[in-house]
Amino acid sequence: MKKLTSPHGSLPFVILSIAIFGLLITLGLLNYGYQRDSDTAQDRLLLLEHTWSHQFENSERYHNFITREFEQFFQLNPSVNPARFSEFTHFHLDICSKTLGDSVCFLMDDQGNVLDSSNRAEQRSFVLENFKNRSYFQDALRGQPGKLAAVGLASAVPGYYFAQAVRNGKKIQNVLVIKNNFYWNSPLISKETQALVDSNGVILASNRSDMVLRTIGPFDPEIAKRLISEKIYQYIGPPILKRNSGFFWWEGFPGKIFERELKDQGLKFVVLAPLRNTVFSFFLSLLIIGIVLAITFSVWLWNSSLTRIRERMIFSDRMASIGNLAAGLAHEINNPLVVLKYNVSLFRQLPPHLLEGKLEQALIKQDEAIDRVTDIVRGLQEYTRLSSDGIGAINVHEVVSTAMTLISKVYAKEHVFIERKLQALHPWVEANSARLLQSIISLISFYRELRTERDIPRNVIIETENLHNKVRLLLKEKDTRFNPSDLGKLFEPFFPISSLGRHSLGPYIAYSLVHNMNGEIQAYIDEEGAFVFAISFDYIPLNELGE
Repeated sequence: MKKLTSPHGSLPFVILSIAIFGLLITLGLLNYGYQRDSDTAQDRLLLLEHTWSHQFENSERYHNFITREFEQFFQLNPSVNPARFSEFTHFHLDICSKTLGDSVCFLMDDQGNVLDSSNRAEQRSFVLENFKNRSYFQDALRGQPGKLAAVGLASAVPGYYFAQAVRNGKKIQNVLVIKNNFYWNSPLISKETQALVDSNGVILASNRSDMVLRTIGPFDPEIAKRLISEKIYQYIGPPILKRNSGFFWWEGFPGKIFERELKDQGLKFVVLAPLRNTVFSFFLSLLIIGIVLAITFSVWLWNSSLTRIRERMIFSDRMASIGNLAAGLAHEINNPLVVLKYNVSLFRQLPPHLLEGKLEQALIKQDEAIDRVTDIVRGLQEYTRLSSDGIGAINVHEVVSTAMTLISKVYAKEHVFIERKLQALHPWVEANSARLLQSIISLISFYRELRTERDIPRNVIIETENLHNKVRLLLKEKDTRFNPSDLGKLFEPFFPISSLGRHSLGPYIAYSLVHNMNGEIQAYIDEEGAFVFAISFDYIPLNELGE
């Protein structure tokens, strides 16, 4: 059974489609803006990695070179002359510092004492300092390359230490250390906050000096105490953000943390990027949503105007129906009038002594004719009554009887025969008798319009039944020529019925009137192949009917 629900489904569908389209555009713009912000941050990270990696590689290469120079010196001078050795170390450590720039090169003995340093003439000289507890020194004594990011206690400058053992034969005699001081030397000029962070999360260098020796997010106090106790850092400042990842508010914009590891160094670069393009895309999406809403509002206004046009068309159609009914009823009204006139003429022509008998018969016929005219006129008045009347308790059977009185004989002359099977035991509902009558007549008129050959009789059955707590009014035509493919939009006023080849407002009028009374109406083809209109109302309980 194929049923129809609502004739107004197209407008909500259009509005929903526009809303979904606006949402997709918004999501697409937000994704585009975020992707641009992300790509910009990733480009910054790649350039930072390239710049600093090049510096570290130069330091390691020069570190290997100068270590070999010291080892060759020991090979050529088995008995080391202190004066000559001091001159040799001064020369090579100074050359190392000047070559690498922003670096301090120093030589330690196997006990961790600094023997010579390129900053020996400065106030914070490393000479005579002892760094035996530093991990880079311990690694070098074990014959491994030593690496450490830390803040020197002597210089109080963050840096990265490269340490390597200097051998005299097989014996480790000294440890050569190059410290790259972390001064921000990125060539980038950008609004993003950039930082170089060690494996513990402490910022060693940044394009913002106020961020050095602080952490990006919350930091474990126990780890901070350990790093300070091991003399890796003198202090660790408060965190910059309340969390270490995700989104946050930064420099007046939503922001995000982007990171990139520096290979083999235990360091990473961090960019705190405000999502400016994302915000711009968001406001652009608001503009689009505003445009969509304006379009939707315009559609609503257009639909309101269309609704008024539909109402006028409905009114015109109803007036046309009334005109058709009036034309058909004129003949029915004329017959009793002829009888009345004939009886009056008989009354005038008969002799006085016969008036009494004939008069009685004439009066009987006259009464019957008058009753018939009265019923027809009453039904017509019921049909044409304004639909603004209130809703109250009505008997569905009485409304069907009124409809039969109005149209059964008129339609019978057009070979459209109406049969009623009133089986509902409880026919009382909350509705409006005039609107229900108009609905029934509009649907029966639609059945009449479906005729393809006017001489072939058509039989329309009106049934009533009680189903659960409802009263159902069924209008059926078994030998239907209705195309089932038209069911989907049957109740839409501008949908052309393929069976007719034109528009029909009858079902739409019935739909509007029934729903206006809080009823339900469906159209379907039943199991026997009959084309059915089903109108349903909640029945009035018997205990409320007498109140």
